[in-house]
Amino acid sequence: MPKAVILGLGNRLAGDDAFGVLAAEALQECGAPAASVELDVFEAVELLRDADKAVIVDALGTEWGKPGEVVALEVQLENVDVEVLRNLWAHRITPVQLLATAWGVGAFKGKAWIVGVVSDNVEFLSPVSQRTADSFHEVCELICRLLPELRIDCSCAGNRFREKLSRPLVQP
Repeated sequence: MPKAVILGLGNRLAGDDAFGVLAAEALQECGAPAASVELDVFEAVELLRDADKAVIVDALGTEWGKPGEVVALEVQLENVDVEVLRNLWAHRITPVQLLATAWGVGAFKGKAWIVGVVSDNVEFLSPVSQRTADSFHEVCELICRLLPELRIDCSCAGNRFREKLSRPLVQP
């Protein structure tokens, strides 16, 4: 049976950069094969192992569009230049670097997409902006179109996502 996986990247303490992490957690809590890997490259590569399809959810920089815009990029891993790995650092990895690493070590040979929200808010200890939070449903619906076999419940995931946004960034 084909295996699909959704991975959320980001830093939950850096404003909109928490989007991918919180989205993956919400999707997982509603039954989707999703995981929040934050910045753990090695865990992410293992989760990608033998998957046929992968969606990486992350906040994207403004070079990809206007803040709040939802973007989907299909990654053609066989065409990724090795230069993308030159500045690889385990604590700061882009979705393309993660996928290229998994491809390079033979863990992932499937079809991959990056789905994200364009953001200019990654200030440390700031919350996810309302503009980015409001994009969750569109992101979820886009993932459903890319991975229809998962039958994701976007209503459930949206509720879980909103609950996560209401919690304090740092627990006492």
